[in-house]
Formats: sequence, structure tokens, C-alpha cells
Amino acid sequence: MPTLLHVYNSRSSLMRRCAAHGILSLRLYGAALYGNDKSSIDFVAIFDPTIGASIPFNSFIEWELKNVLGRDKDISIVDSRRTSADLIILSSVDIMDLDPNCTYSKD
Repeated sequence: MPTLLHVYNSRSSLMRRCAAHGILSLRLYGAALYGNDKSSIDFVAIFDPTIGASIPFNSFIEWELKNVLGRDKDISIVDSRRTSADLIILSSVDIMDLDPNCTYSKD
């Protein structure tokens, strides 16, 4: 199954797991969004602003997402609290807004 469609079909489960860790929005960006099924799956996590950046999350959330997606591929997550993710956010799509019939492009 193509990566984009797989994320689309799993989005409710993904968000249930993310919400338990204070993630308000999970956004897909990068090659997987543009139809490259052989690349890693890249997400940016938008956290509830009341949750401090000192709470570690990456390895556990990555494990949770791999569990939901059932994939051995690399999953990367950018923490919006720890980096200036403005450019990534602009080029990403909230997983709840994904359209599996859309062809996303870098432009």
C-alpha cells in the first residue's frame, strides 16, 4: 500500500496515540507526502503549548507510530517546541486533512 494512503487510513489511530502525549496536530512532510514510498516517513508534531519542551518524546512516539503503521521504515518526528519548524509546517499537511486522491507537490 502506498505510504500516503497508509497514513491516511491510519490517521485516527495515529492521532489517538499522539493526543495522549499532548500532540495537537501531526503533520506529514517530505518525500512520503510527494509519493516516494521508499523514503522515511517524516512528521512534525505540534504540541499543546502548555507542555514543556523538556519532556522527551521522540523514541517513544516513533515506536508508537511504527506500531500503528506496522512498518520497518524509518520514521522521523520534528518537535515543534524544540526547533523553528515554520518552513516545515508550511510545506506539510495535517494528517487529518490528507486527501489520498490528491497529488501533492513541492511547489
